[in-house]
Amino acid sequence: MDSNPKLRFFQCPCHPSEPVKRVLKQPAASKILYCVQCLMEADSGSTAFYVPVEVLVNEVYTSLVASKEVKIDAKPPESLLSILKEEESLMKKLADHIYDQKSKVNAQATKIERTLVEAIQKVKNEIISKLDSQLSALQANFAEFKKQLEKHFEYGKVSSIISSKQDIMRDLNSSLNFKELEKKVRNYLIEMEENERITNDITEVREMVVIDGIKHFKTKLQEITNQFPESILAKEELFSTQWTQLTQKLNDFVLHVGKIQNEIIPLRPLGIESSIISPANIEEIKNLVMPKERRLYLKLLGKLEKNASNYDEIGTLASTRKNIITIMKTHKGEVLGALRCPLQICKEKDIHAVSFNLTKNLKKEESKTQRFTDYYVLSNSIFITSKKMLKGNRSTHESIKTHTLALNPQDYPALCVIHLEDGTHSGPLDKSYYEKRIQGIEELEVFEVFTN
Repeated sequence: MDSNPKLRFFQCPCHPSEPVKRVLKQPAASKILYCVQCLMEADSGSTAFYVPVEVLVNEVYTSLVASKEVKIDAKPPESLLSILKEEESLMKKLADHIYDQKSKVNAQATKIERTLVEAIQKVKNEIISKLDSQLSALQANFAEFKKQLEKHFEYGKVSSIISSKQDIMRDLNSSLNFKELEKKVRNYLIEMEENERITNDITEVREMVVIDGIKHFKTKLQEITNQFPESILAKEELFSTQWTQLTQKLNDFVLHVGKIQNEIIPLRPLGIESSIISPANIEEIKNLVMPKERRLYLKLLGKLEKNASNYDEIGTLASTRKNIITIMKTHKGEVLGALRCPLQICKEKDIHAVSFNLTKNLKKEESKTQRFTDYYVLSNSIFITSKKMLKGNRSTHESIKTHTLALNPQDYPALCVIHLEDGTHSGPLDKSYYEKRIQGIEELEVFEVFTN
């Protein structure tokens, strides 16, 4: 048996002649599989996070072995098993609901196609694909729940759990295509992070961490019975309002109706509700902003909608509440953040806020926070402002236009102004100056902070 199994050839979709060679160890990233050519084009400042697939397999295997020590010597309690009794009926109800949703989506889409055939056809297919995926998503969530019970309790077929590097590589090599390989690798990355979170805790609390995680998983699974996924196109009152604005606000319309409300997503018992950061990033953030002896926990309070419909609500939350961390991903792929904290949380006693660039491992501590018109001030180093030109943010928009920055404000829900890398600027305020300081926000999330 080969002790160092190799990944078979998987074609890179960006460079068809190149095989997949490395993995970005950030499961929340939009792209995690890289060929050599992709690595050459990647940000050189973050190449340390890219590891060979074989190295990842070793790390995944090591984390799996360590996690086996957290095995609860008992059968799962009935309180955890009760949700499984509802699986068959819930799948049937969801199938009927999805069928009804798809019928309504098709009916409304036909109306739109008379004037926007090509554009709406793409939107319709995407919505139906998302609705169809809800069945497999729920099935996958039940499968993951059972897997966690098998892993940590005396339940089910324990032999089904992967137990060797060969099993891991065999599982990867059984992938039918690049997409399936990417999904499997992403799941291994997430599982490895979960295993590390368990094994890093002191022995006395490991079982409670596992039980609490699985209980939370079960609660989320139970919530699906109360709210099924719904397409905006299937809700007549919302659709009719949008129809009158379609010809004037096409871009906003497409973003809005392309969503699935109450969408079923893959659940993990020890994960974090974020599309920007992963559990591994929480430790990086903690090391930047807090004393070593403290632990950091984040609870998602809200996300900035793609069409900026909740911009003022999120901006107010991010700029006025205490015990808040705001995380954003910019159009340059950088992950920025700002912690607004009471005195006892930060490393230094007189610190009011901490700004940081997670991608570049930079931070700036501040004792005061200024106020500006038409900006939400997260810290003295990071402001967010509307994509619309207002009285107070006019200079920001004019700077984008005057210096012909590769940034169209209308392509993003908001903009951010950054003063993180240096406090003063002695040279001319040229294009390079504004390119560093003005970025489009692709995603923004606000979290409440808990520590112990």
